[in-house]
Amino acid sequence: MDFKKASRDTNFDDFINGAEETANSSTTSTKNKEKSEDKQIVLKLPKDLCQEIEKRITKRVKGLSLKDFTKQFLLEDNPFLTDKAILKIYQETTFYNLNIAEYIKQKLGFIVIANKEEGEKSRLLKQKLVIYSKEEKELLKQKAEALNLPIHRYNLIKLKIGIVTTNLFNEEEMQKIIKESSKANLSPKEYISNKILK
Repeated sequence: MDFKKASRDTNFDDFINGAEETANSSTTSTKNKEKSEDKQIVLKLPKDLCQEIEKRITKRVKGLSLKDFTKQFLLEDNPFLTDKAILKIYQETTFYNLNIAEYIKQKLGFIVIANKEEGEKSRLLKQKLVIYSKEEKELLKQKAEALNLPIHRYNLIKLKIGIVTTNLFNEEEMQKIIKESSKANLSPKEYISNKILK
């Protein structure tokens, strides 16, 4: 975390001497400065993805707004996939119009072939303004740059794949993943991601 050196103003000596008024002013100024350093990110999400996110919120995390859920979701690591694996899933399922969940299960050997995605994809976009701290936005920026993606594209891809992979595997499939990853001396996340990236 970066810490900036406090600026020296004309009343700095009074502050050192314990002048209450100056101390209060300094505190207010610091809070305003921190607030001004918050970063806004406009997410442009397909309408159907927004609806799916809202469904998940209703079922699992009642009381959490779509904005807060989205922010939390983007900042956390996917429990099953590395960012490189997420990007490959997005690229291949988009190019070949494949069902995302079935594509992943095909790669893991749970099904023989992934079907084409059914139905028309929504072209309507909904804009969501999400506020991040300076450090949070920098973290997202670094993750996006590691994949050579603009930050808004990274956010969309991570959300789209992440929503699908929530509760993707049944108990039998998870047991098989754990068993196979243990044999390969890998974590389940490393095992799944390696299968995707092959």
